[in-house]
Amino acid sequence: MKRSWLFVIGIAALIFSVSNTQLYAQNNGNELDQLRDYAPRVFLDCRRCDRDFFREEITYVNWVRDRKDADIHVLVTDQTTGSGGREYTFAFIGLENYKGIDNTLVVASGPNDTLDEIRRAQVEVLERGLFPYIIKTPIAEYINLSFRERLRPTAVSDPWNFWVFSISGDGRMGGEVSRKTRSLDVNLSANRITPDLKIRIGLSGDFDERIYDYEDEHLESTQVEKDLATMVVKSLGEHFSAGGWFEAESATYNNLDLRFTLAPAVEYNFFPYSESTRRQLRAL
Repeated sequence: MKRSWLFVIGIAALIFSVSNTQLYAQNNGNELDQLRDYAPRVFLDCRRCDRDFFREEITYVNWVRDRKDADIHVLVTDQTTGSGGREYTFAFIGLENYKGIDNTLVVASGPNDTLDEIRRAQVEVLERGLFPYIIKTPIAEYINLSFRERLRPTAVSDPWNFWVFSISGDGRMGGEVSRKTRSLDVNLSANRITPDLKIRIGLSGDFDERIYDYEDEHLESTQVEKDLATMVVKSLGEHFSAGGWFEAESATYNNLDLRFTLAPAVEYNFFPYSESTRRQLRAL
């Protein structure tokens, strides 16, 4: 029932604030100080978080620096997404009087999101996750609840079918009386990552030309490199993944006209893949 209640809160995008707390503090400072004694103690376990920002935005809990002093352990882990952003998993672990009240919420950022957009989205998720604990304290009387909008079930349609394409390039030119240089780098990639299948395709090309003129000497050096790498891996359950890896390359610098590499891709995770944001121990 507790998990169902949290799920309803998450779907409805429940946002709560404590704007009335400051007004209350002006008139009832002593009572508010007493309320702080009932506020849960929170230990934030996170590598990529703006802790100072969190403390400034969420002032109705007691932040502690030692997990042993905490009522709630918030473990934040992250991993890259197929689009180039990051997915942050907030695991709320109840301790002491809140033991057994555990929940997990997830928020994802896009590749073009600013740091401020990311940390504000994290604060919103953190507030949602703390609500089941706050509601058990007298502080809940000073919290306002509001709904952004009522969400309607909609079918998710991805016209790209989970494919993510990217292209990048870099070119340089330079010269003087005795030396001229030109170079061009081009990279293309196509990735499709789902819980069942991972496909990575990368194509790159590098061109570099250098021309030297010194007295009666004229020297030219040209290097061309081309590379195609492909990996396909299929999930075989919560622990096993298997597939293959293929690469074709040519490089004038290494005297490679054309070289092929074909290899298996086998992986075993000692922990279930569904827990990959929390713990991993993989043999490849």
